[in-house]
Amino acid sequence: MDVIGNRRVWLVAGPSLAAILLAVVMPGQLAFLLGAAAAWAVVATFVFRSRERMEYQAAIRHMRRGDYAEAIRVMDELIKAEPDTLEHRRFRGDLHWLAGDLQRASADYERIIGQAPDLLAGYSKMAGIEMQKGNYDKAREYALTALERDKGWMAAYELGWIEDLQGSAESAVTYLERAFASGIPESRFRLLTRLWLARNYHRLGRDEDARKQIALMRKETKGLREWHAILESEPGVMMRNLYSDDISLAQQLLKAETTLEALD
Repeated sequence: MDVIGNRRVWLVAGPSLAAILLAVVMPGQLAFLLGAAAAWAVVATFVFRSRERMEYQAAIRHMRRGDYAEAIRVMDELIKAEPDTLEHRRFRGDLHWLAGDLQRASADYERIIGQAPDLLAGYSKMAGIEMQKGNYDKAREYALTALERDKGWMAAYELGWIEDLQGSAESAVTYLERAFASGIPESRFRLLTRLWLARNYHRLGRDEDARKQIALMRKETKGLREWHAILESEPGVMMRNLYSDDISLAQQLLKAETTLEALD
């Protein structure tokens, strides 16, 4: 129950279970009590989901207006009511990040790690925070921990990115090739993975492999459009200083406006 907290489960299931127990000791009211149990489970689930949807919608409206303090206040109230729902903390952490408060964002992501140490989300977010701070060694620690717990593409992608930023070409190639082997589903992530592979093949003197990656990048024009849309949006602030230079370089390479040496 990493997303739906224990408290909500008991608020939904508790009265229904009580009604079922009463039905056992009051068989004459069996039909009524079982019907009440089923009705409560349906109504309570709908009420909680509706409330959550409304509060997220309110927070998103405030976020789009740039009123992060009010968006965070909405999520504060939701977290008070449902403290074990990790998605609430993840979203509030993102709001703190957007507002430039990396300390409070980190506190929410660390809480996710504490409550659900096997989930990728907390480690991935903390790796991003540390990268924004320029703490690449710390970012690598979080990303390595994520990779130990999740064998999918994202953790390998992040590790490849970190090694690329630090100029560790062999390690970058290893992790980025592993990300591709795990299957990268979205064009925008394939675009950057191929760019980083090209750069690190070039660093290793494997220019023919680098050119192949640039040629394959030309199949990811959709990903380039997606990145432009994301970085121009309000939530894109979180990623702008991390990705914008590489996205600009990818665009130049796709349009053949620069040479292989620009990867340096």
